[in-house]
Amino acid sequence: MVLKYANSLKKRIESGEKISDLQEIMNDWTAMKSFEFNK
Repeated sequence: MVLKYANSLKKRIESGEKISDLQEIMNDWTAMKSFEFNK
């Protein structure tokens, strides 16, 4: 799960998407965790 998130984050950075806000990343992470738990 963590690896999957790290890989998607890496792709976002490599594609030139600006990851400017740590809070945004944490929000994404929280959303992904909730999704995993609710499956």
